[in-house]
Amino acid sequence: MNWNEENEESGPITDSQLQGRLDDCIKLYDNLAAALIEIGSYNTALENIERVLKYQPKNSEALFKKGRILKAKGNYGKAYSTFLEVEKIDPDMKSLLTELMTVKEIIFKLRLYVWSPYV
Repeated sequence: MNWNEENEESGPITDSQLQGRLDDCIKLYDNLAAALIEIGSYNTALENIERVLKYQPKNSEALFKKGRILKAKGNYGKAYSTFLEVEKIDPDMKSLLTELMTVKEIIFKLRLYVWSPYV
């Protein structure tokens, strides 16, 4: 069955139907990324979250997942920047403050170590 087979008798697919299918794909990529995060497959999770953000750049949940992935990969600067983006979109998001504080603390400790390795 091809993607338009169900609509061959009723005419061409409408913009609304296409949008619905796009929304379904976005949800699929988002859910897949969440599952990949859980098993530690961060590179593939990041690829899937980037697909979500391509079509929904202001999706705070997807941005939050991206921040968690970057943090898990040790990319703390980008993770912090991503969490700040989330804060602009959804400042009341639960867990955001915890993630921001955690990443900020890690960055501070890493900088302290780099500048004062004997402390």
